[in-house]
Amino acid sequence: DVVRKYFESFWLLEQVGPVKVPLPGGALLMGLLFLNILCGGIIRVRKNWRTVGVVIAHLSILVLLAAGLVSMLYKREGYLRLFEGEKGNVFTSYQSRVIEIAEMGKDGAILQIPEADFSDLTGEKSRTFHSASLPFELTLSGYLKNAEGLSAKMIPPTACEEVVDNYYVAERKGAKEAEGNLPACLVTVTGTQGGEPKRFIAWEASDAPLTYRTADDRVFTLRFTREKWELPFDVTLKTFTH
Repeated sequence: DVVRKYFESFWLLEQVGPVKVPLPGGALLMGLLFLNILCGGIIRVRKNWRTVGVVIAHLSILVLLAAGLVSMLYKREGYLRLFEGEKGNVFTSYQSRVIEIAEMGKDGAILQIPEADFSDLTGEKSRTFHSASLPFELTLSGYLKNAEGLSAKMIPPTACEEVVDNYYVAERKGAKEAEGNLPACLVTVTGTQGGEPKRFIAWEASDAPLTYRTADDRVFTLRFTREKWELPFDVTLKTFTH
């Protein structure tokens, strides 16, 4: 969150007492620094054998700044978990989450709703998602950045916490590192052919996916999980030495 707010933004509003003060973000400052070095350290600098080192140093800084921009816009950071002797080609994001929707028994594409598309749905806000390939719509609401799953029978919920199948999720303080959070949200599935809407709690820490059966006996799974990508190669862990 700190990196996104201060370093990857062009400008920001910082709360100073009762007043919000506009400040330049890291992306804007790095862009101005790039132009400054390009004009002053490359274009206008005297070019002779005595300034070769200066030009090389300035070019190096420009390359670092350009690489930082590419990294900010396009990088994907994650991990591939393997035991000794295992092979895999799918790596998992450290921070990026999605809601995956797939039909059981089918080899079709897995639909994804990125967390960025519903992470603003706190409080009473909600948003509906639909796809031509799905016989239902999803309405997401009640997003919690870091949540704890609790039993309503053991710990009674407060008035603002909705209970689904005798369970609910309560908000927890955000983890110091974003990958330590366990987000959750409420999901309402509404069939396009009618029928009663069904409510679920989607929580990243859930062991099993949510399942929804349509009127024509098609079964779909919904899972709140980390985003995954398929590598164009396999990785095999041959030997591990502690």
